[in-house]
Amino acid sequence: MKVYEKVVISMETGETVYEESYEYNGGVSECKGGGSGYDAEYNSSLAALAEKEYGLSEKAFNSWDTGGGRALEEATAKSGLSLLPAQTSLASAQIDSAATLLPGQTALSGAQTALGLKSTANKSSIMDKYYEKLAMNDESTAMNEAGSLTANAFSNAEGSARMDMSRRGLSYKPSVGLSVEKAKAIGGAQATALKNTRAQNVSELAQGLTI
Repeated sequence: MKVYEKVVISMETGETVYEESYEYNGGVSECKGGGSGYDAEYNSSLAALAEKEYGLSEKAFNSWDTGGGRALEEATAKSGLSLLPAQTSLASAQIDSAATLLPGQTALSGAQTALGLKSTANKSSIMDKYYEKLAMNDESTAMNEAGSLTANAFSNAEGSARMDMSRRGLSYKPSVGLSVEKAKAIGGAQATALKNTRAQNVSELAQGLTI
């Protein structure tokens, strides 16, 4: 006869997951505890308590399984996975945008170095004034400001959408394409800021040379 010392049963399948047992070959009276040592009422109470605990656990599991808990966890996981491509695209778009700007920045640095050497050789007061204006129209600063303004605009739009959905009792889920559009908009704003600042610097240089 098998005597169980510990048994673990799956509430979902009803199958035994783990057990600690041994084969008993003695008398039945000894197995039951030796007559007067066996308390039937106490053991019955323990069995009823165990069944009640099992029932409560089963109800809790069923409530989670059919009451929306499982669906919520699965939806949250799927939502996180669905955002991964957009996040990857955003990172790629930012890298591509930075790589596109590098040749222009390198050319600008070369032009500034050449102008600096010429200014040092000629001691031109006109060039000195130009460099003063150039410092006021810094291209990197203009690009950063344009990118920040565009990012804030998207954040404000997302915040308004989230608040509107919350007021209607709905959960806000950002669009997968929104992150890509945001990256494109930021890159476009930075490129436009770079172009405009360069044009302004060239214009001021031309005005200074004609004085």
